[in-house]
Amino acid sequence: MPEFGFSEAQLMFKQKAQDFADKVLAPGAKERCKQNQYPREIVEQIGKEGFQGLWIPEDHGGQPGDAMMLGITAEEFGKVDHAAALFPLEAFGAAVILARCHPEVQREWLPKIACGEVIPCFGITEPECGSDATALRTRATRDGDDYILNGEKTSLSLGMQGDLAGIFATVDPSKKAKGITCFAVPLDIPGVSRIPFADTGWISLDRSSVFLDNVRISSKYRAGEEGQGFGLALEDFDIFRVMLALSALGMAETSLDEAFDYGKSRHAWGRPILKFEGVSFRLIESLTRVEAARLLCYKAMWLHDQGLPFAKESAMSKYLGPVVAVDAIHNALLTLGHVGYSVEYPLEQRLRDAIGYEFADGTADIMKLNILRNVAGREYLPYT
Repeated sequence: MPEFGFSEAQLMFKQKAQDFADKVLAPGAKERCKQNQYPREIVEQIGKEGFQGLWIPEDHGGQPGDAMMLGITAEEFGKVDHAAALFPLEAFGAAVILARCHPEVQREWLPKIACGEVIPCFGITEPECGSDATALRTRATRDGDDYILNGEKTSLSLGMQGDLAGIFATVDPSKKAKGITCFAVPLDIPGVSRIPFADTGWISLDRSSVFLDNVRISSKYRAGEEGQGFGLALEDFDIFRVMLALSALGMAETSLDEAFDYGKSRHAWGRPILKFEGVSFRLIESLTRVEAARLLCYKAMWLHDQGLPFAKESAMSKYLGPVVAVDAIHNALLTLGHVGYSVEYPLEQRLRDAIGYEFADGTADIMKLNILRNVAGREYLPYT
């Protein structure tokens, strides 16, 4: 069996991601995180450099990679501009969905996603259900070769900016999971409307509700067969969740670097504050937990690339990574004190943004249930 770790190609890709993050994403990142929309020209640069096409075939304009490379992208982008990390993540999700749509639909949309021209997003959560994806109320009713979609999706990250959404709906509520079906829905067609949220974090990702009022969509835009949407969502989520965790951990890594630098330069009682154990030990503890969570994330991605089960490690990563990241960023902010609390510095907004990772695409409690199911079996879940 191959050994766990980065290959030579992945190390080269990591350097590429670091260079792009430093040269393109880092300048202006602090200002962008307060804006209501993310600049499309940067998304196009992300696409031009191949980061949007890591799950898209070459004949559709992609530069295919592997799950480890997706993780590297999320971490390196997260270090300087966490919002940028979401675009390759959403492109991955769209590629998974579109791969099961009609070839005409693939030819229409995949090249535009790969080059960053089209921004995809993902809609499964609804006002009455989030973690229980089998309880969707959005309906898809067959009408000849088309479907009529009705319902509300709340919420979608990038919902206001998105051009194409993966929408999950039920063709028959009585079938629960076996009725869930996924569609790739262009968001400029008749019957689609959107309302933005005003959030404390993830501001430039422009979260929204999407309303579907008798939206007619060709069956060509259906991903797979009827009833396959729930399994498709599970396939998406396992990699999605690890990427989210790595993005949050990237934010934590940068925050800790800033805190160590500040601890060396800030003096109290005639010496650097990093020489005080109350400061240094707190940062060292966070640094250790961040590295442990980071390695767990890459183990999950490595297992995927080896064709091995990784649902348990994915859930562990999503549970642990954001919790560790929030704590690390909080400790970094405390080290900088009033400086870190000021809006003139990125730490306070980074903390707001990091909190969003604790519930996005699965809360910690749901992740613990997923871990329990994989470790002990479904019969030991509390709701069975």
